[in-house]
Amino acid sequence: MSTRRGVDLHSHSLFSDGTYPPAELVGLAMQLQLEAVALTDHDTAAGLPQAEVEATRLGLPFIPGIELTANHQGGERHILGYWMSTGRPELVVLLARMAEERRRRIARIVEKLEGCGARLDPEAVLRVPHQGVLGRMHVAVALCQEGLTSSVQEAFDQFLGDNGPAYVPKYALTVEQTIDLIHRAGGVAVLAHPGSEPNEGEVAAFAQAGLDGLEALYPSHAPRLREYYCDLARQLGLVPVGGSDFHGERKPQWLGAVTVPMEVVEELKDALPLGSSASG
Repeated sequence: MSTRRGVDLHSHSLFSDGTYPPAELVGLAMQLQLEAVALTDHDTAAGLPQAEVEATRLGLPFIPGIELTANHQGGERHILGYWMSTGRPELVVLLARMAEERRRRIARIVEKLEGCGARLDPEAVLRVPHQGVLGRMHVAVALCQEGLTSSVQEAFDQFLGDNGPAYVPKYALTVEQTIDLIHRAGGVAVLAHPGSEPNEGEVAAFAQAGLDGLEALYPSHAPRLREYYCDLARQLGLVPVGGSDFHGERKPQWLGAVTVPMEVVEELKDALPLGSSASG
């Protein structure tokens, strides 16, 4: 009888705002006896080759993914894409632009911080360990390391949160455009961490736009909320999925803290567009 502990469909490496290199993350999944693991870095697929090589070496099933930022009515939503063809030209162009816009965003955040009385050297952000795209987490770590805040959480609470004085929105496509792009790249699209205040109408609209799954199981979702989102997903014809949103030492939830059965992965595969390489 298998002692494996399910599948974690949401994790981040040093290529976005996690602390583990991709190969080490996969090795940790093996140590934790997960059945499979997905790497879903923010707005980059650069870490996937390293993770896939290590997963093949260890004999651990690996699910290539990405967490794409999307805009919706002036707010930010995150869409998980799995089994995409990352070499598709329009995706390559989008990710390159998003990476460049993230660099410009960091500069604007630093300018806003100075206006808030928190003067931060941009080089301090670049010194935070990373191998790919830069984000607010790197600024938060730099603020903490420079003694401008007492913790990463304080940096978000005081300056960098969505309603904070140093917040700068990211460049992104709309949710509908993001879902369409994921499908055209041969993948499936899942709405990440829908939140503690359900918006059934919004999820229904995304389902109408072609969304394939809903991250019903998430560390911050209370049991009743998980049940609600699982029921909502089934009502809308979506696959209810889950994952830990692992970031290493930068967030409290550990890899494998939330998992789903392998049957959920197979159900997601069944939703892949016809002709997708992963569907065969």
